[in-house]
Amino acid sequence: MLISKHLLYHATVLSAATRAPAQRSPHQRLASLFRAISYTFLLGLAVLEPRAHAEWRDPPSSLSFETPHGTLSVQTSEYFYDSRLYLDGTPLQPAVQGRLDITYAYQIDDAHAALIAISDGETQCAVHYMWVVLDRTGYRISPRIGSCSKQIKVAAKGSQLVLTTPSAQHADKVDVYTYDGTAITKRTRAATKAEVAALLKP
Repeated sequence: MLISKHLLYHATVLSAATRAPAQRSPHQRLASLFRAISYTFLLGLAVLEPRAHAEWRDPPSSLSFETPHGTLSVQTSEYFYDSRLYLDGTPLQPAVQGRLDITYAYQIDDAHAALIAISDGETQCAVHYMWVVLDRTGYRISPRIGSCSKQIKVAAKGSQLVLTTPSAQHADKVDVYTYDGTAITKRTRAATKAEVAALLKP
């Protein structure tokens, strides 16, 4: 089961808004609900349920991710592509550097994983991705993955973290990157009709 304290907190906010007292007018209850929904959408990190969907999404963005094992944060720089990734104020090694965004986050058992989007300023490749997994023993950093596309789908399947993105070589296929905490495996499969249709949307 995937749970985040961010998700739990915002679910509580939303639930409180929907449980408005009966004496409040419908207009007041609706306004309260919209405020809760709007606040939830401002959340920097997104926690996804581990189910398949056809929609391709540009990843959300945050500069920090708090976990029981420390706070992962992006330290920005005057130079656009010189931001660095830190854990509790100490830079990660090997260094994670570029234009950085902490996008999706998962909790799996007692470990916490964050997907980092990295842009180096390369005109031919807009973005790469990597996983950072935190647990009581420290942290692990995956190799860079992705097909240089901002359109991704992310899921956790058991203890595996999965990123799916349109293939750069084949318009009718997708690349699937699976990280088990140790190594990345990549496979290419045919895109479903729903995935192709979603890619064709303006």
